[in-house]
Amino acid sequence: MELGLKLQTELSYEQCKITYWSDSITVLRYIKCESLRLKRFVDNKICFIRNYSSPNDWFYVPTNCNPADLISRGTTVCNLIGSNIWFSGPEFLTNMNNYPDQFFDRNIPEKDDELKRTPITLTTSIDALTLTDLV
Repeated sequence: MELGLKLQTELSYEQCKITYWSDSITVLRYIKCESLRLKRFVDNKICFIRNYSSPNDWFYVPTNCNPADLISRGTTVCNLIGSNIWFSGPEFLTNMNNYPDQFFDRNIPEKDDELKRTPITLTTSIDALTLTDLV
């Protein structure tokens, strides 16, 4: 995200369209859901993303199309040298008709750790008693 903003500024392309890709469906759910109440750290990141991009600019890239996953999941130098995806990127970047499927469940699980919980307040009242009432 920050790299895209920096490139726009440095190259004087303020009006160009940037498409962002993430391999995290969870992050994409956060970005695309406007009504979430997230914990502070994640909320700050998502607010930053929404301030400088549209949720419609964000897309999912599956693991098998993600060059970064070659390294993060462990591979050999020989595999990298022979990898088209490593040197050329995913095929869909050069042919927009081959974009990966973008249909994923956009619902956020209720037990997601980053969701801010609404506190429940319970109140009780006790009638004041005097000593004479107890005798």
